[in-house]
Parts: sequence; C-alpha cells; structure tokens
Amino acid sequence: MNIMAKNKGSSLKPEESFDKYLNAAGLVDRLEQVGAELEHGTPAEQNKARTELRQNSYDSLSINARPTKPEEMIPDQVEKGAKIYEDRSRQTSANHFRKSLGHLHNIDAARDSLEQMVFVEGVNSRISEGDKEEFDKYKAWVGLKRTSKKYDANGPLTEDERKQVLIAGAKGFAEEDTKRIREEDQANGDEFSDSLYETVKAASIIGVTNGDVEMSKLKPYVKGGLKKMTAEAKSNYEAVADGNDGIYKILGDAVKAWAEESPRDFSEANHTMYRASENILLR
Repeated sequence: MNIMAKNKGSSLKPEESFDKYLNAAGLVDRLEQVGAELEHGTPAEQNKARTELRQNSYDSLSINARPTKPEEMIPDQVEKGAKIYEDRSRQTSANHFRKSLGHLHNIDAARDSLEQMVFVEGVNSRISEGDKEEFDKYKAWVGLKRTSKKYDANGPLTEDERKQVLIAGAKGFAEEDTKRIREEDQANGDEFSDSLYETVKAASIIGVTNGDVEMSKLKPYVKGGLKKMTAEAKSNYEAVADGNDGIYKILGDAVKAWAEESPRDFSEANHTMYRASENILLR
C-alpha cells in the first residue's frame, strides 16, 4: 500500500485503522532492516538495500521535484526523499495505532496480537487490580501451551519452561511410582488410606524436583504431564473468565494504559504490538 495515497473517507473503522497501522509499522521495520543491511550487509545486500532506499525516496518526492528516473537522483534528493518516507511511515503508524487504542479487543487481527503480549512487562505491569486473577490464570494457561509446543518441537526452553517440563515429568513419574507402591502393599495384604498415598506421591514429586531421579526416567511422562497441566490451567482460567471476550478487553486496556503514559511508552507499545502481529514474541 502506498502510504502517500489519500484516504477516500474522512474516518476509518477501527479495524481499518489497525490495518493501516500494521502496514505503516511494517514499512518502519523494513526501513530499519535496510539501514542494517547498508551498514553490515554483504555487497549484494548493500546494493539491494541502496536500490530500495532510492526507490522509496523517489516515490516520496513530488513529481515536480524529482528527475525522470530514480537512478538520476543526486545524493541530496535521496536523503530528503528518504526523510520524507520515514517521517510519513512513522507518523502514519503512530496516528493509526492511536486511533486503534480502546478498540483493540473488538478487532480480530488485534486479538491475535494481544494474545502474543501476555508476557510483555509493559502489559503485565498495567493490568488493573480487579482483573489480575483472570489475567494470571490466562497467562498460566498460555504459558503451558507455549511450553508444550516448544517441547514437542525440541525448541530451546527458558528456565521457567524447563521447570514446567520437570514438574510435568515429576507428576507422571510420582503417580506411576505411587501406583506401584500401592500394588505392592496390596500384594502383601496391606491396605492404607488414600491420604497416605497422596503423601507418598507428594514426597515422590519432591524427590524428583530435587534431582534425585534422572531426567531419562521422567521423559516418558512429560508430554502427558504437560497435556494434563495445560487442561487444568485452562479449566482454572475458564472458572474465573468473564465470558469469551473478557481477556481481550483486559489486555487491550493494558496496552492503551501503557501507550498513554508517555511518548516513550507509546513508541514501545506501538513497536511491541507490531512485533506481536508478526508472531515473534511467543516463540
């Protein structure tokens, strides 16, 4: 989309503003990539970046203030055109991001981005007190879904994710170990209360998480354990959720509060929301 094109209407629907915001933010992101390629790229990458920069500069200049071809531009024209292109892109991104605030929970594309921002500090620290329980349970559910996905793909895990994997394996191992002990007791003619075996299982989990059991023995239980923990986290969230849409309102309000605190916060919220739309926050 040409960011210099005039709008056909004086106002846009929130979802249209959000689309324009994402488009312009993508241009800003690409500008930063071009700058990095010009500075650190291979000769081929630098040539490609130079051509792209020159074309963007050319398209940004008035038809009366530019030569017939981009290749004929002098350095000063390239510099002025590039500045116009960057300023227009950044201002378009900022303007339409601002117009989208307060409506994010009702925009399908924005909802996808909001889901990605659960672990962003700028959002976490701005959840209202009355919404913390629902948010925390949603965050726990999303975190376990992410851990399961990364574990299945043999992806790198954070320290917290490794702990979740350990606990998942520990629970499965402890259940199996407790079942074995119970069967041995029954074979010997002994029968003890369920509460005693719950204590046995708890002690087994402590032993596992303390490193007393090799990870190789836990591995058969990890996937099943993560699946069960994720299902439990989902149930815990649904028990306190304000309908299907409440969490998006909570997240959208937090992004709005973040963006409205200061110019720096606005810029960070803008950039983070774009990164979320590119699915590069929850990996």
